[in-house]
Amino acid sequence: DKLPWGPGKSFALHAAYKNAIDSGMLEQKDLSEAIANTSGYVKEQRSGFGDALLSLASLCRLSSEKTQQELDLVAKTCEEVLLDRNLHTGGEDKLMSILAGCAAIGDLPGIASFAPNISAAVKKHFVADIVKMLEEIVLNDAEELKYRDAATIGLGILCAMSRSSHIRNQMRKNTANKFDSIQAKDGSVMQEILTEVEKT
Repeated sequence: DKLPWGPGKSFALHAAYKNAIDSGMLEQKDLSEAIANTSGYVKEQRSGFGDALLSLASLCRLSSEKTQQELDLVAKTCEEVLLDRNLHTGGEDKLMSILAGCAAIGDLPGIASFAPNISAAVKKHFVADIVKMLEEIVLNDAEELKYRDAATIGLGILCAMSRSSHIRNQMRKNTANKFDSIQAKDGSVMQEILTEVEKT
């Protein structure tokens, strides 16, 4: 937490908190404190706030507590930055804001998860807004090439999330259909097993 904000801290912070919470070294209250501190830094919009914004989006996805207010801050800030409403923002902060918009939707592939997916709690209109903003950046010839490239990568990330979520849903449906074809006698052990499996 003591490292200065700038490109890279958000990647390390997410991994550190995920591993520390999974291993029991840190608790949800420690994560909540980190989310509150990061949220405060994002609101101040000092140098490196794009990295803090990505960290905030990623840490909110780790939290078991309600973090909708912080995710709304991520959405609002991404909108301001990506639509150039904040004229003082550029460089690394804008690049990291593109990733933050994607991280607010779900797990970043290869960074937060090797099986990226769209969070069940994310609002559809937020996904549509991020996609629209990224498309506008990609199609804007007046935009700097590095931002257009980053927005293209962001759209690729969202496609990977969508595909992974779609495949996961199809597998669930196929698993359910498999058990429909198995017939078991009433009162048998097999029927009990099938009943328990269908509940999961």
